[in-house]
Amino acid sequence: MDNGPVLSSTRVAAGLLVAVVGTAWAVGGTDQLLRIGRLALVVLPVLFGVVAVVMVVRAAMPAGTAAGPVALLALAAGGLLAAALVFGWVSPANLTDTAAVAVTGGGLALALSRRRVHHELDAIIRRRAAMLLSRKELRIVGDAPEKCVVRAVLGGQVTLNLSEAEYPPGSDGIVVDITVWCGRVVISVPAGWQVQAGRVELARRMQYDGELEVLKSAERRVVLNLQGLGGFVGVRRGR
Repeated sequence: MDNGPVLSSTRVAAGLLVAVVGTAWAVGGTDQLLRIGRLALVVLPVLFGVVAVVMVVRAAMPAGTAAGPVALLALAAGGLLAAALVFGWVSPANLTDTAAVAVTGGGLALALSRRRVHHELDAIIRRRAAMLLSRKELRIVGDAPEKCVVRAVLGGQVTLNLSEAEYPPGSDGIVVDITVWCGRVVISVPAGWQVQAGRVELARRMQYDGELEVLKSAERRVVLNLQGLGGFVGVRRGR
């Protein structure tokens, strides 16, 4: 069934940003645009700092245990904001402008998020991506797809679990395209599968952990194509 054209999240986010800027310009003129620009120069570094702290906490804590420290950070930030209002460190007008910028940023983040849509190609191509602080797992049971595409960006972690998968009949190799930008990707394969390096020329300063098979004629091959900067890629084998 054809549901019509699907807009990319990047175009939606760009459209929202242009709409916000145009509205501010129409309502407040160029002075309002300059005011928003100056405020963004103050708010964005603070926002980046908060994101960096949360990323460090997520990296240091085991999976599923970071919610407590992150909640404490949120409470501390709320307490500091309340104290700033009580003692006059921040004026209500500036707080209103900051809230407007935060709402705009939240709208852009929501526009960039994607709803999972199932396609007929999912039987042969499986995809999973994790960005910023998220942890995602792609667990495959039954016949493995001929190709997997995984991306881990800015602290994101993707686990590709093929330990319970069956090698696709008649296939001469499973291809896994991996993009890592300061993220982490872990792949689990059955004991009898052979993991080989494919295209790795575009991978820079990336840590790898796991054994690689050098014979191109090996059966039950899994070929890893790596690209990106920084981060970690690991292979775990079953017993």
